[in-house]
Amino acid sequence: MAVVGTVVNVIDKSGALKVKCIRILNGKYFWRVGSRAMVVVKNSRPARKRKRSVQAGEIHMALMVQCVGSQSRPTGYSISFPDTNVILVKKSDLTPLSNRIVGTISQSLRFVPGARRILSMAYDAF
Repeated sequence: MAVVGTVVNVIDKSGALKVKCIRILNGKYFWRVGSRAMVVVKNSRPARKRKRSVQAGEIHMALMVQCVGSQSRPTGYSISFPDTNVILVKKSDLTPLSNRIVGTISQSLRFVPGARRILSMAYDAF
């Protein structure tokens, strides 16, 4: 779980490295897997030959795909990730800003409406 003010990692190829949560949209206080939030980009990758899609200081929408802490499943298993990670999505729907997701994501995104494309882009779903 994360709260407002938490700095988290970005695991897509949009150009952002770390973002800070400034507002949670799907809930009141906690930010869980599958919920959206408004974030501001803190660190970004250096520009190479082409212009990157995200720069430091910009405000974007993010979807949490991994969260630190134990997450229980209906089957009785519990799963935890080593760190909290997000991907950047468009403000209108859950279409990702980039075309590649690096690393695994939580299988709980199956129940989020509109997140099927994110699951198909991921390397692995846990």
